[in-house]
Amino acid sequence: MTERNFNRNTDPEMRRRLGRFFQSGRVRKKMTQEQLAEALGMTKKSVSFIENGKTYPSPENIFRMTKLLDLSLDEFVFGCTRTGQNSVLPELNDAIGKLNPAEQECLVRVMFEICRMVEVEA
Repeated sequence: MTERNFNRNTDPEMRRRLGRFFQSGRVRKKMTQEQLAEALGMTKKSVSFIENGKTYPSPENIFRMTKLLDLSLDEFVFGCTRTGQNSVLPELNDAIGKLNPAEQECLVRVMFEICRMVEVEA
C-alpha cells in the first residue's frame, strides 16, 4: 500500500491526534519543525503537514519520530507516559523498529483499531 493510499484510508481524527502527539514531543524536546525535518530527512512542510493532521507519516517514519523525540507509542495509544525503570516499552519500541514496513503498517492499523475501541468504551 502506498503512503498516498494509506493517507486516504486513515481516519482524519486519528491523523490529527497523531500530529498533536508528535508536535508536543517536538516542543518538549525544544526542536523546531526545521530541526526535526532535517533529522528525519524530510522537508519542514512535511513535518508541518504531519503535525496539522493533513498527512499521515509512513509507519517507518512513525517509529523514527517516536525514537528521535523520545516518545513511546503507549503514550499515543493509551495516553500515558513511560513509567519507571522496569518498563518493557523501550524493548517494545526497539522490537517494532525491527519489523519490515509491511509489518509496521499492519501493527499501526491494529493500534488504531485498539484506540477506537478504547474511545468507544470510555
